[in-house]
Amino acid sequence: MPALLTHYICGDEVVKTIDVSEVINVINSHRNMFNLGTQGPDFFFYHNAWPWSKGESLYQIGVKLHFEKVKAFFDNALDVIDKAEGEEREKLQAYLYGYVCHYSLDLHTHPYIFYKTGFVVDENEDKRKFDANHRRFEAELDVIMA
Repeated sequence: MPALLTHYICGDEVVKTIDVSEVINVINSHRNMFNLGTQGPDFFFYHNAWPWSKGESLYQIGVKLHFEKVKAFFDNALDVIDKAEGEEREKLQAYLYGYVCHYSLDLHTHPYIFYKTGFVVDENEDKRKFDANHRRFEAELDVIMA
């Protein structure tokens, strides 16, 4: 999961390659929705992220949407879009186009990121070390991309 900036840049680069006028028109008309979509479910990782924050974190929702509920998310999103009309439909389409960019970038970069940062093999290992390495590496990718 590259970080915020890398996902935004990916979406920006993808838009430059789209030659389907209907898709470009939807994205250009609702660019903020597209840009939000490029962040995928990552914003759940930042809910109540401060150690002193009170209340339940939504971190696990982000995990499920990344690794466990991908097909369900896309199936439901397409159903909702299919039932929507007019500007609401276009906004949802723009968001989903961005979300596809997010998912595609994660899918293609994760093998390398996990290779560089490590991951839990033995369930007795402390996962926090790998999580910290993963987040740091993604932040470094953002700096490089900037």
